[in-house]
Amino acid sequence: MSRELDREVAEKVMQAPTGKWWCPICESWVDGKDVTYDERHDERTGGCGRAVDECPNYSAFIADAWRVVEKMRLDDWLVIVKAMPERFGYLIEGSRSEYDAPCEDRYVLHGKYVCNLENMRRDFHHLRIVRPGIGSTAPEAICLAALEAVKEDK
Repeated sequence: MSRELDREVAEKVMQAPTGKWWCPICESWVDGKDVTYDERHDERTGGCGRAVDECPNYSAFIADAWRVVEKMRLDDWLVIVKAMPERFGYLIEGSRSEYDAPCEDRYVLHGKYVCNLENMRRDFHHLRIVRPGIGSTAPEAICLAALEAVKEDK
């Protein structure tokens, strides 16, 4: 999974604060003034002394990806993560509605992970389903689906 994907999720989905570092031990964002030159959470300012990173590893670790799931859930999204067996593929049905732009069915390869997001807006009149995120791992699929959802929100 790529750190570029992680940075994009941090910025666009999680609205991470700018100019801060992520401390995975403290599980919090840390001000730049509390980070040493060798990129550690400075113990002199109450930090843990461990390495910090520019953002969580959303696309690589399920614990970090689950933060994305919880954020989407709080934003009224139903999050469905599917782990497809090696022996079976997954069919994504295209639109056949006369109201939507028609699109073709898409078949996903075996053994992939799929994350579907559905959103019922607070007025309960509009159900939105975004293009599913498909990845080699569950965290990657979650990140791709979340990015698709925020892209459509704009």
